[in-house]
Amino acid sequence: MTNLLRRSTQSIDWQHVRCTQCGGTFPYSLGVKAP
Repeated sequence: MTNLLRRSTQSIDWQHVRCTQCGGTFPYSLGVKAP
């Protein structure tokens, strides 16, 4: 399960991270830590 999360974080590095400000929660705790 950790592998999937880690792999997704790299994919949603910016695509999802930016959505978090729109109202995303899934990537918030997944790609929000990404610089």
